Amino acid sequence: MAEAIRSDRTRIVEARPQRPRHDLEDTIAAACWTSPSRLTLRPGHAVDSATVSLMGVASTHTRRGLMTRLMGEHLAYGVAQGACVSVLTASSAQLYRRFGFGPATRVRAATIDIREPLTFRHPPRGDVVEIDPEAGVDEHRRLYDAMRLAIPGATTRSHAQFSSPRLDMRSYEKSQTIRRFIHLCDGEIDGLATVIPATDGDEAKLRLNDLVWTTPDARDGLIGALSRIELVNTLTMWGIMPHGLAARLTDPRRITITRDDDHMWMRILDVAALLREREWAGEGEVLLYVSDPLDALSPVRGIGDEPACPSQTGTYRVRVHAGTADVERVGTDAEQSQVRISLDDLAGLYFGYTDAHVLADAGLLSGDAAALGRLFATVRQAATPANF
Repeated sequence: MAEAIRSDRTRIVEARPQRPRHDLEDTIAAACWTSPSRLTLRPGHAVDSATVSLMGVASTHTRRGLMTRLMGEHLAYGVAQGACVSVLTASSAQLYRRFGFGPATRVRAATIDIREPLTFRHPPRGDVVEIDPEAGVDEHRRLYDAMRLAIPGATTRSHAQFSSPRLDMRSYEKSQTIRRFIHLCDGEIDGLATVIPATDGDEAKLRLNDLVWTTPDARDGLIGALSRIELVNTLTMWGIMPHGLAARLTDPRRITITRDDDHMWMRILDVAALLREREWAGEGEVLLYVSDPLDALSPVRGIGDEPACPSQTGTYRVRVHAGTADVERVGTDAEQSQVRISLDDLAGLYFGYTDAHVLADAGLLSGDAAALGRLFATVRQAATPANF
């Protein structure tokens, strides 16, 4: 294993074969990037997190424990940097359950019929102006940072997602056809959207590439303006569909949901700390036993002096009153607890991806599911408007 630390504190860990290839080509057997980030837990409050990206093992080197070793390196570095949670988005995210990751937020895709302009039950204020696609980078970054601090589950974005104004947010390649729009209200820019025109046979389409906003007027005003572009039949959205859009339209059946799936997965690195920072709607007290899937794997220390990621297995007394939680780790006795749950399923409860009754019905939670469900009621819908 070898490591490198970039200027932004991203840590790159690579494993290279001990024996050279027959063709002398330089080969990486496995790699993992760990980037410091921020995760919003409640409006206006974010915590340090560790983002997993570009983790992979070459097909010639599978079943050698490399992924376990890389994950050990990632988690050790995250803990050493002060992160209390690790997050990832991946097509094969299910593989990460054995490391304690569980689905925490959802992603939705939709197609909107815009053969006629959309109308809103409460028309948004402001004006929409198209600008040069190469312009507005600083505004894009400012608006995204303001938006993510208002949405539980949102994370910081990488520098590359702002440095290239023509970046296709799905392919991460530069597109020559991106169009960019801003929303103005009382002379202030409070929203920005980028779209990519496309065709499907004779049908003209728009794909919403990115949408950032700081006010409801900007959010709905931009979508409404895009629906008024002539000679376009559909507007497609992926991952950035605003919550409650159908309820705000005069004709909600113009929207067809084409995907509803898991998105961000997270592993809690410090259960007590993360529960204290949660946005709580319910009140009460529960004695919660958490089992950490990482216990079944051999602890792996970091390349340097970082200790292995500490196990989160234990019993936690959680008291919530007036939106404030007092959380104390009181031991490891599962039999004396009211509720027993795995760390990966606790991630699903945290932002409301799932609920206690669903987990109990699936046999994934034992004990007083009703008490845990009342306590973990969510205030608002979480979302993760970024990929990594």
